[in-house]
Amino acid sequence: MSSPDLEVGLRSELLQLLDLQLTALEKQVFGVLPERELEEYEHRHEQITELYAKLRKRRLAAAA
Repeated sequence: MSSPDLEVGLRSELLQLLDLQLTALEKQVFGVLPERELEEYEHRHEQITELYAKLRKRRLAAAA
């Protein structure tokens, strides 16, 4: 996968994870977030952090 394609892929995956996080937060606000989904929420948080770090690193390297 070329660099621009990889960046698009990372951004796409990041947006999907963020969408899932928003859905989980909505459920949590209304008190209907099952324990299993809370665990998934916490795992996705780690994935989001890693993907964002990769994307930021790629952009900094491209700017250098």
